[in-house]
Amino acid sequence: MSRGSYSRRVDPEQFSKLSLWQIVKLLRPSAWVLIVTCAAGLFAAGVGYGRGTPPAHDQAVAAAHSPLRETAIGAANGRNRAFMMQRTPPDPAQVKVWLGELLMDRDKYAISGRMVTFREDTIPVEGESVDVEY
Repeated sequence: MSRGSYSRRVDPEQFSKLSLWQIVKLLRPSAWVLIVTCAAGLFAAGVGYGRGTPPAHDQAVAAAHSPLRETAIGAANGRNRAFMMQRTPPDPAQVKVWLGELLMDRDKYAISGRMVTFREDTIPVEGESVDVEY
């Protein structure tokens, strides 16, 4: 070996007994550049998180097909029957409504535009939340 060289020879049997830190100390500076470059590329590609980041188009398509869940706006006081959603659902027949933790039957409410209107026998009482998914 020439003077100033960072390389060292290690017996294969001894190599298997080395700790990670001891192996790191044996690496040449040029190996560090390669390791850091590869790690930066993998991190930028999202591989460090277990999978790559999908392209923006795929994210938009996934968002368009993912159901939106929100809490409808309105006073739950035992008298108010009408609650307003933040957006108009694309297909009112596909809207699911929860009163508290209970998924309501379709015949217990009506959807018109952004409004959810409950039947008289299903009016939310004080403290109940009205959640919708569409």
